Amino acid sequence: MKDSIWDITDQWLTGDGPQVSVVVSCRARFARNIAGLPFPPRATPLALKRVTELVSAAIDRSPRLREFHRLSIDGFSPTDRQRLRESQVISQEMERGGEHRMVMLGREPITTIMVNEEDHLRLFVILPGFQTQQALDVLIQVENDLSQRLDFAWSERFGYLTACPSNTGTALRVSAMLHVPGLVLTEQVEEIMKAIPNRGMAVRGYYGENSAPLGNFYQISNETTLGLTEQQITDRLTELVRNLVEKEKAARETLFKEKRVQMEDKIFRALSVLASSRLINTQEAVDNLSVLRLGIDRGFLPSLSHGALNRLIVRVQPGHLQREQGMLLDAEKRDIARAAFLRQQFENIN
Repeated sequence: MKDSIWDITDQWLTGDGPQVSVVVSCRARFARNIAGLPFPPRATPLALKRVTELVSAAIDRSPRLREFHRLSIDGFSPTDRQRLRESQVISQEMERGGEHRMVMLGREPITTIMVNEEDHLRLFVILPGFQTQQALDVLIQVENDLSQRLDFAWSERFGYLTACPSNTGTALRVSAMLHVPGLVLTEQVEEIMKAIPNRGMAVRGYYGENSAPLGNFYQISNETTLGLTEQQITDRLTELVRNLVEKEKAARETLFKEKRVQMEDKIFRALSVLASSRLINTQEAVDNLSVLRLGIDRGFLPSLSHGALNRLIVRVQPGHLQREQGMLLDAEKRDIARAAFLRQQFENIN
């Protein structure tokens, strides 16, 4: 069963969907807790075990969810947990492992149920491209299914109760992964991103909360949920992302209008680095793949696609690389293996 989950984890990387040149993916997530049981940070092992039993029983009774893969997070090696996190199907917190932590994974679209992370349940759906509303619609169906079989902690005053107060209310977080090299290269990104919190939104790095930007990728999400409906949260995030897409496209037009030769040089230098390096770390690899992703949007490198580059950006990361090599590697050996892998991928691209 474990091997088959890897066929699911990269579905959001396909490069399909609206506005995929800028919006890599969209995600909608609910936090839920079971009434009468302490939140995971304060729960005993016995209480955490009870949560897994209740959730598993609910899944068993659901025609929609019973086919999900059910996986104990401690049943994975640290490298495979890292790989799951790199694929964005578990969080950094879940990657750490722990007793009675489970992941339930479904396909088409990718749907993850994390059990006993910060909350008893974290449910989320990921779709490629700019599909915030569609992600929310699928998520609501999954949550409705579970809510018929589980008694979720809820308050008339505060809404759904969660371990973190900022999630209280609808406990919904909607986010989009954006690729904004145009804003970075035109030196607009810092000012634009600094203004986003004023709109009740958060800017995060490639891996979400507490992570740094990687390869010109940023995650944008709502910050709070209390006092807003699910639709209001989604509509506000959608409006902001649409505005950022317009700014990014305008920045790209400016770059290729005013500095076309320099941009072409940047693209083909990136290709040369990827096709010929003998040592390359994750940051440099993703930075150069990001440049190629910009290039194919402008009609260069027609043999490449957004989907192919999206997958490479994940495959060059440490967990994936070590899984492919079949062994743990120190930093230098990873850089050597990464360079060899990329040379193979780009040997016939021009």
